[in-house]
Amino acid sequence: GGFSLSNGEWFFSSVAGCYYAMRLFDMLGGGPKQPERMREFLLSEYGQEPDGGFEVGHHKGWRQNHYSRVEDTYYGVLALELMGKPLNDLDSSRAKRPQSDCAPWISCLQNPDGGFGRFGISEHTPLPSPSEMRSSMQAVIALKSLGAAYPQPVQTVEPVNEVVAHRPLNLHPCVNGDDP
Repeated sequence: GGFSLSNGEWFFSSVAGCYYAMRLFDMLGGGPKQPERMREFLLSEYGQEPDGGFEVGHHKGWRQNHYSRVEDTYYGVLALELMGKPLNDLDSSRAKRPQSDCAPWISCLQNPDGGFGRFGISEHTPLPSPSEMRSSMQAVIALKSLGAAYPQPVQTVEPVNEVVAHRPLNLHPCVNGDDP
C-alpha cells in the first residue's frame, strides 16, 4: 500500500517513500491509484506508533524495534495532508487518538533551548536527543499541519555553541591556520 524509496535490496514501503511520492504527485498534478491502501499503510504498524509518532516503516521480515522519529512523523503527517485526508482522531491506527496523540508526541521532543530532537525517550532511545535544525523545522511544520500550537519552553536556556575554534598543534605548510 505504500511507496518505496528505492528498488533492489531496500525495496520496501516506508513513510518517507509515501511522502516523497505524494510530493511528486502534487507537483505533477496526479495521485496514487489506490490512495486508501497508502493511507492504510501510513496508519498501520509500519507507520503510526502507539505514542502518536510515526516510524521509518519497514517490511515484514525485519527484526527491528519500532520507535517514532520526528522525521517520519513529519513525512506521515504531510503525506496524509497532501492526499487531502489529514490525520484525524477517527482514523484507525495503533495510536488511540491518531491526531490528538501526534501533536503532544512532537511537542515532547522540544528541548530547553527551544529546538527539537529526532527521537523521544523510550526503551530503544533512552537519552534525550539534542536539538537539530532539520528536526526543529520538521516538528514545527508538522505541528502547524496538525493545527497545534508551537510549544514554548517553560524555562529557556541559551544554546551551546558547539563549534569552538582552536589553534592546531601542528600546522600544515600549505594551509593558512589563521583561517577558521
